[in-house]
Amino acid sequence: MVIKGYFDGNAVRTVEPVNLKMNQVVYISVPKKQFSSAEEQRITAQLEALDDVCGMLSADEAEAVDKSIQQGINFKSAIL
Repeated sequence: MVIKGYFDGNAVRTVEPVNLKMNQVVYISVPKKQFSSAEEQRITAQLEALDDVCGMLSADEAEAVDKSIQQGINFKSAIL
């Protein structure tokens, strides 16, 4: 799942409500630079495509991937 958010000076806040369990671990990636409007649109499209692919997993599969990530298992990427 990809969640868009912002830092309000005290905490990271999501733009839209999300359905997460209380105290669920999340990983936050912060871009190092500001992106142009075109770059932002391209990144948003790629993140939405990734979210669509992740949405194809069953709840059990998604949970297994989350557990693997928490345990530090590395996945190799493949070029399709």
